[in-house]
Order: sequence, then C-alpha cells, then structure tokens
Amino acid sequence: MEPCNDGHVAVTSLDGVKKHTDTILNALRDRDISVRRRGLDLLYSMCDESNSRRIVAEYAGDIAAARVRFCTAHIALPQTFLRGPL
Repeated sequence: MEPCNDGHVAVTSLDGVKKHTDTILNALRDRDISVRRRGLDLLYSMCDESNSRRIVAEYAGDIAAARVRFCTAHIALPQTFLRGPL
C-alpha cells in the first residue's frame, strides 16, 4: 500500500489486503468515523467477483443495524423532553 496525496491509501496488491477481510469488515463497526471510512475505502478497492457477495451482505447488514439504532434514538429523544400531552 502506498499513501496518496489526498490521505487515502493506494492498494498496489490486493492479495495481502484480502487476507484481512474480517478485520476490515469489523472496522465498519468502529466508533471512529475515520476508521470506518478507511475500511470502506479498502473494501471498495478489494471488491471483486470472488468476495462481492460477502462484502455487500455484511455492509447491508451494518446499514440496517445502524438505521434501527438511529430510528430508535430519534424516537426516544422527544419522549425524554416531553412533559405532558401535546
């Protein structure tokens, strides 16, 4: 891997990166947005016919889980501040 001028990583050999697919997929669940973005960049770079189904399935599951957490938080937030009927 080689650093690019824009801060992203240029992957010169995907075989070494593909060995760490599980770690990269776990990075999508990290609390730090910069770690999630770098993980997504790597997944995009390494996605091909051999691993596309797994990557898409994992990513879609993460999006669905994040959506549930987001909706739950936004439903609970107004209830926290309501003091009576509207």
